[in-house]
Amino acid sequence: DQELARLMRQAPALMERHGEGGTLSLPEVASFLGISYSTAYQMARSGAIPVFRVGRRYRVPRSALKALEAGQRPA
Repeated sequence: DQELARLMRQAPALMERHGEGGTLSLPEVASFLGISYSTAYQMARSGAIPVFRVGRRYRVPRSALKALEAGQRPA
């Protein structure tokens, strides 16, 4: 959890670059957080990163990243 919190403190730059609404792909989240895709995938599967699926792809709501950044549990 501390590692995720550290990574999420970097989220404002991601939000600024990609805008407020919408979603991010796992590769985008992994790249921003500086972790491998497989680590992001494992975190998504375990629930550490809130995701939903669109077809075969995982999407991460930007609002969930903002909630994580603020230290809240995303809905």
